[in-house]
Amino acid sequence: MVFVQMSENDHIGVIRSHRWIGAEAQRKRLEADGCRTIVSLDGKKDTATREELERLVRPTTTIKVVHAFLLADPKRRRLKGGLKADFLAVLKRLICKPPNGRNGTLKDVASGLTTANPEHKRLIIAGASDHITRDGKGLKSALNGARNRGRQRLNLTTEQLRAAKAIWRDLIEYPTWEAADKGLASVHKDFTRYRAHRLWGSRKSKNR
Repeated sequence: MVFVQMSENDHIGVIRSHRWIGAEAQRKRLEADGCRTIVSLDGKKDTATREELERLVRPTTTIKVVHAFLLADPKRRRLKGGLKADFLAVLKRLICKPPNGRNGTLKDVASGLTTANPEHKRLIIAGASDHITRDGKGLKSALNGARNRGRQRLNLTTEQLRAAKAIWRDLIEYPTWEAADKGLASVHKDFTRYRAHRLWGSRKSKNR
């Protein structure tokens, strides 16, 4: 167990080594984002389990991870639902209200999104799902991700970017998340709402 002294408005940084981004690089990102308490989930000496992390979380706690998908336990990859199900389960335990969760807030540091905002929460889940899917595609995908801070590069033309931005901003023709997803996919099959949010910020969809 790792014992830490918590403050009234505490920020807990969480790291787990990954081939896309090492533990020390994660630690520097978290420290730059204001974390004085950083917990490692690498399963080595002086590291914490997720259960121990969860017990540290209170309603005033913000859990910060460079990429939210790193909360998923790689050992559960082959269990039912895989890493996606595992990520959703740990997210629920961290941020949902009692008795199902600890009522904390999660921040994805790379994107700046937090679960305190319902729209951001959906984007965090979509982004984690996207990362987990690509993580399972092998070393080539992982190396592309490492070069692009965890995101594969899309070689889009100026016209494609303009078209995607127009779709993202258009709440008349694309009023729902489903409509926006289909529109973005028509520009490029790998153009996701998570990527659009990183480029152009939030959209206020009528029906999410």
